[in-house]
Amino acid sequence: MAGHLGLLKFAILQIFLAGLSECQLFPGAVFSFEGDHCFDHSGLSGICRPIERCPHALEQLRNGGRPTTCSFIGYEPIVCCPTSNSHRPPGPSRRPGCSRYEQLCPKFSPVIVGGIKARPAEFPHMAAIGYGPEGDINWSCGGSLISDKYVLTAAHCLHSRSGPPRWVLLGSELLRETVGWSPNAKRGQTHPVIKRIPHPGYHPPAKYNDIALLEMGPATEHNVLSTLSQHVHPACLPLDDDYNRRSAIATGWGRGDSGGPLQVVKRKDCMYSILGVTSFGKLCAFANSPSVYTKVSEYIPWIESI
Repeated sequence: MAGHLGLLKFAILQIFLAGLSECQLFPGAVFSFEGDHCFDHSGLSGICRPIERCPHALEQLRNGGRPTTCSFIGYEPIVCCPTSNSHRPPGPSRRPGCSRYEQLCPKFSPVIVGGIKARPAEFPHMAAIGYGPEGDINWSCGGSLISDKYVLTAAHCLHSRSGPPRWVLLGSELLRETVGWSPNAKRGQTHPVIKRIPHPGYHPPAKYNDIALLEMGPATEHNVLSTLSQHVHPACLPLDDDYNRRSAIATGWGRGDSGGPLQVVKRKDCMYSILGVTSFGKLCAFANSPSVYTKVSEYIPWIESI
């Protein structure tokens, strides 16, 4: 009997390993370990357990699915096993929030951008992340407004030679006019950063879990814009829609684009969904070389728990 169990376990392990992507096995990944709390791909809470002790994971494999991996003990997968009272973490519902922001959409239909200048209000969620003191701000990363006070960006943008990010600029499509300027000098909304929240699994120099949130304070006193409008309003987090074969748009100012969004637009309601956060590439805009984005849908339970 033990021999049969060993063969079954070996067969399951073979199937499981064959289904893993190269990235999941790459050295330097940040893992959770047996007994740790976790969230699976669907957002259900669970405990990291050996795969042979998780009936839910074994059933997923039999049905062609892929369990959420926590780590390995030798060659044995430790998976996120939903508990009997599994729940998704509390947080704002994505769809009702997006419905509120749809009312702020401009009256033109956005177009796919392929290396051309964006129109005013075309990407109202686009944020620039600033470093340095007031009066000499250096805008070196991008981000996406996802609520009235949070900006989604890359975790590596929380560290720079100029220190941590101190400012968020919203509502300005011409960054070159704002390099080195005071928050009170130009149009747009400049918000101070009051809290920086990296993903707990981000451990540089590894590039895994390269995602973070910035909490903004109120806009500086003399800005023209101070509320959500056609020029400034949040994008959506990915819903349960199927984005396969959809054309995605990457936006930025051509310098300091890390942390910026990879997005798709729903033409019927003009709302953007943020699919990815710009993480890294091979040099800067290197020809015929891919860019790498952090997949936002994998981190929604964490985002909504903040």
